[in-house]
Amino acid sequence: MTSTHHDDALIRRVAADLRTLTRLLDEAGHPAEHGILGGEWGYGADHVGATFEMHPFWWGECTCGFDDSEWEWEDAHPHADTCYQAELGRRGWPEAPVDLAAVAREWGLPEQGCGVHCTCGQQAAWQEWVAAHGHDPACPVVRPNFHHPGTGVTVRWYKYIGRGMELVGVTEQTWARAFADAVAEVTALTGPAAP
Repeated sequence: MTSTHHDDALIRRVAADLRTLTRLLDEAGHPAEHGILGGEWGYGADHVGATFEMHPFWWGECTCGFDDSEWEWEDAHPHADTCYQAELGRRGWPEAPVDLAAVAREWGLPEQGCGVHCTCGQQAAWQEWVAAHGHDPACPVVRPNFHHPGTGVTVRWYKYIGRGMELVGVTEQTWARAFADAVAEVTALTGPAAP
């Protein structure tokens, strides 16, 4: 349950509040996801409302078509024959074992793994293309698990609430407001309930 630049107490509070919110959403008719490791209310529920949205971790494929477009772009823009990446392919990588460190040394490149070196410019062109043609923000592959537009707070987790959480725009104050707004919205759907 870690996140950079946030203390453990705040991370634990956000996780506990998200579990509470999941329970409230489930009781309001927005069925919660269930599993074992995250506990009874540890996976989130689908809800898009006036003040916040929440979604469980997405296990599926891209729904906006970007992944298919990305594959098409890569097929249409291969590395040049003179590129380090093409050399790896000639040596059989990734199907065959290749001493990647030795190949990097031969090419005068740092020994930092295989996919970090492109000597023909294809990688830079791909990064520019991705920046201009990325996933639709509503695609479940990239949308946050929790978002409160009023504060800019976003929270993402891996598989279940609390695991690999990334908090953006979260301070004690912004989280208190985001959570209070979310509880008020759900309470308005169901009537008063104890958080």
